[in-house]
Amino acid sequence: MKTSNYLKAIIITIWVLAKLTGYGQDYKFLGTYDKNGKPNYLEVPGDVVGASTFNLVSKVLPEGYLRSGSAWNPIC
Repeated sequence: MKTSNYLKAIIITIWVLAKLTGYGQDYKFLGTYDKNGKPNYLEVPGDVVGASTFNLVSKVLPEGYLRSGSAWNPIC
């Protein structure tokens, strides 16, 4: 009797894990990308960020984050 319950618990655990890992397979991309990883669906020219928005963002980010952008984005 104990073996039967143990096997049921193992089977249920495997089933639950299989269901949970299956959700990652449903990810949809917004569009295609070039060989460098840049999205092909971006508009040209891009959006212009105003000074007030830039100042607002720079106030909430850690000090020096925007000035050292080349460490995260080689295009900067």
